[in-house]
Amino acid sequence: MLTEATHRRLAFASARTREIWEPRLESLSVAAVATELHLVTTGALDASLVWCPYDSLAAFVEQLKASHLEWKAGQPVLRAIERADPEAAALDLLTQISYPLMVSLPGGDAASVSIDTNDPTDTARMFGYPACCAAAWAGKLAAGTADPLASLLSESSWAGKPLTAGVMLGALGLGPVRHLPCNPDCAPSGNMARIFLEAMASIGFTAEAGWLAQMVEWRVRASLVGGIAEVETGAFRFTWQSGDASTAAPSVTSGNGTPEAAPSGLSSIFAKPSVPARKPVAPAAAVSAPAGEDFARAGFANTFAHRSRWSTVVWEQSKLLRKARTIVHPACGGGLLLELLLQSHPSLRVCGIEADVTLAARARARLREDRSMIVEADWMLELERRDAEQASFDLAFVDPEPLLDLSGDRRGVIVAGLAKLARSTVFIATDRALGRFGTLEAMVSTLGGVPVAGRARYISCLFAGPVPAVMIA
Repeated sequence: MLTEATHRRLAFASARTREIWEPRLESLSVAAVATELHLVTTGALDASLVWCPYDSLAAFVEQLKASHLEWKAGQPVLRAIERADPEAAALDLLTQISYPLMVSLPGGDAASVSIDTNDPTDTARMFGYPACCAAAWAGKLAAGTADPLASLLSESSWAGKPLTAGVMLGALGLGPVRHLPCNPDCAPSGNMARIFLEAMASIGFTAEAGWLAQMVEWRVRASLVGGIAEVETGAFRFTWQSGDASTAAPSVTSGNGTPEAAPSGLSSIFAKPSVPARKPVAPAAAVSAPAGEDFARAGFANTFAHRSRWSTVVWEQSKLLRKARTIVHPACGGGLLLELLLQSHPSLRVCGIEADVTLAARARARLREDRSMIVEADWMLELERRDAEQASFDLAFVDPEPLLDLSGDRRGVIVAGLAKLARSTVFIATDRALGRFGTLEAMVSTLGGVPVAGRARYISCLFAGPVPAVMIA
C-alpha cells in the first residue's frame, strides 16, 4: 500500500544532494506506482491503495483504464497541514486534495469491498500484508495508533534491525517495505520487500530498483516530537504531521550506509541524540559560546536538530509571516532562525537581540546587513524597562522556557512587555523545553494560559493569556 507521500515536507542536505536525489526520487515515485499496478495486474496483490493528487487524478484514471484495472475512491483528504485560507480560490484548495484509490482486477473480491468500512485485517491482507502483519496492524488501529512510525518509535526493539530503515523511508510512499511489519525480524515482510524490488526491475526500472535497494541500507534516524514526525538521512530529511501527538518518544536509528553526495560534515544522525540540560544563567551574564555549539545553547542535541526544528517553525508560521513586514527574535543566538526567515521571506526586515557578544557577532556575519539589525542586550531586562506605548514590530519569536524559571511577578511584567515589543508573539518550543514539559500544552499551562479551543495543538496553538495574539510554536 503506497503512503500519501504528498503529505511529506522534504528538504535536502545540500545543493549537490538535491541535484542528485531530487530527480531520482521523482523517478522512484513513477516506478513505485508502476510496480504496484504490475503486482495487481499479475495477481501478486489482490489490491493496492494509491493516493492520487486532485490535479493528477484524470491522468491516473486513464492509466488504470489502459491497464484494464478497476478502482474505487475513498474519502478525500486535504494535504496542507496549515489551516486553509478562506480567501484562497476554490481551485487552489482543490490542488491540495488527494484521493485514496483502491485498485484491483475486474471481478475480484476486492472490487466489492469498501475502503472506509471493511474489516482492517481483511483489507490489509488484500493489500499484500502477510497474515501476521495484517492482524498486528488491525490491533494497533484498534488501540488508536494510525501512524506506523509512531508505533515503531514506541518499541526499542526496532533499533538497528534490517527492516527498520525500510519502514522509516517507506513513509515516502516508494517501497519496498510497504507496511509496518509485525516485528523487526518478520521474515514474510522481508520477502515482500524483495519481491517488490524484483518486480520493479522486471518492468524496466532497473536503476530505480538499485537506488531503492541502496536507500534501505542507509543510516536513517526517525523521531516524533510535538506531533511532528521526522526522518533524517545523510541526503535529505522529511517531516509530516503525525496522527499521534503523544509525549515525544526516543528517536530510533538504523542502518550504516551513506547516500551518494551526502555532505561529509553531516554527522548528526550518527551520534546518539540527547537533550542538553538547562543551566540557569544570571540575566547580566554573557557567556560566550564556542564556535559550532550554538545548538546546545539554543536547546538542541546537535546542529541538524537545531536547523530542523527552526525550519519547522518557519513552515508552521507561514501564514502569519505572509502578513508581517518586521520580525524580532529576542535571544537570537547565532541568528539561525532569522536567517531561515529571510531565506523564505526575503522582503522581511529582522532584528535580533542577543546578550552574548560572540553569538551577536556570529549573527551579524550570517545575515544581510540591509535586511537585519543585531542588538547586544539582555532582552528580558530591556522589556522590563520598556515604556513604549506602541509595538515596534509585527511579529516576535520568543523561547518562553527562561520565563518559567522566573518569579510570577517578574514573568508577568516581561510577558506584558512583549505586547509593547510586537503586535503578535510566537512562542517557540525547543527540544529541551519539550523534554522538560513533555508537550506544548503542558508548557502553556505552566505559563498560566490555555490554548484557544478549536485550534491545532501539535506544533502550534493560539494562547489565551495577557498578550492579545500569542502563538505557541
